[in-house]
Amino acid sequence: MDNSLITQVLNQKIKVFIFFAFVLFGGLAALFLYYKTLGGIGFAMSTGFFELWSGGVNLILVLTAMGLAFLMKQRKIEFNRPLMAIISLLILGFAFNQLIIWLVKYNEGLFIGGNVLKTLTVDDMLYFTFYYFITSFQLIFSTIVGVSYLIISIKGEHTNLNGSSLYKLMQPILFSVCCVFIFYHLWN
Repeated sequence: MDNSLITQVLNQKIKVFIFFAFVLFGGLAALFLYYKTLGGIGFAMSTGFFELWSGGVNLILVLTAMGLAFLMKQRKIEFNRPLMAIISLLILGFAFNQLIIWLVKYNEGLFIGGNVLKTLTVDDMLYFTFYYFITSFQLIFSTIVGVSYLIISIKGEHTNLNGSSLYKLMQPILFSVCCVFIFYHLWN
């Protein structure tokens, strides 16, 4: 099979995947905004549960990985295995940091069916449900992307598709991380 045909097929699959990721994260963001602006007082009361630093760490990790992927896409930096591994580790670092945030919230009783959420209103529960729903998709998506590109960096397989597809696959992650940072960590 011709390499250009394989590249075209992979590009189409990546575009479809990215489209659905943006639809998912965009839909969740729109739904969150709807309930945040029109919802009850519970949304406003529950905003103090998320620290600015934890969202900031996630944002910095993803922005750094995105910047390196952009430079690789623009061919400002040549593809090399250590750089691809660094980008992959930044993405996986984001996923690990998200797990730490979840563990902290779990220990505080902020999980579905937890002690704190049982005492809160339906609006509060909806607020945290959105958070866990969005961040669980972020975690899955970033883990898949991070592990995939870590394997590529270890094997040393490089095609022209790697740099541009990594940048494209990082876009929905960056979009969702920015939404979570703004909605949950910044917008109090």
